[in-house]
Amino acid sequence: MKKHWYDYIWIYSLTYLILGFFNILFAWIGLICFFAPLIFAVVGGNKLY
Repeated sequence: MKKHWYDYIWIYSLTYLILGFFNILFAWIGLICFFAPLIFAVVGGNKLY
């Protein structure tokens, strides 16, 4: 089974979670990255993101 780039997205999420404890800038960037797909799905009505 071939791994794709999106199989490793959890690493970026974990990185922002850990870095958010040390610097508030990473926490804000992580928050935006987590909520952007949700906002696009609600506004667009599909999986646009």
